[in-house]
Amino acid sequence: MDLKMLLVNGILFVVLTILFSIGADIVTNVQTGQTAGSAAYNVSGYGLAGMLKMGNQMPTLAVVLISAAIIGTLITYFAFK
Repeated sequence: MDLKMLLVNGILFVVLTILFSIGADIVTNVQTGQTAGSAAYNVSGYGLAGMLKMGNQMPTLAVVLISAAIIGTLITYFAFK
């Protein structure tokens, strides 16, 4: 993996984080327009809970991806030294 791919992956991660944020906001707005206790209200509530759980995992995912990039770079450096 070269530096161009790291940049592309970093931009992709930022875009995904922004999409989760905007998506959660949209689902929240949809849920407020539904009747409490209806199937549509419950489905949008479950969707919102899933998006929030995924959003909460973003910092952990970022640490894992950055660690993998650093380890991959070090292995490549020492392998070709």
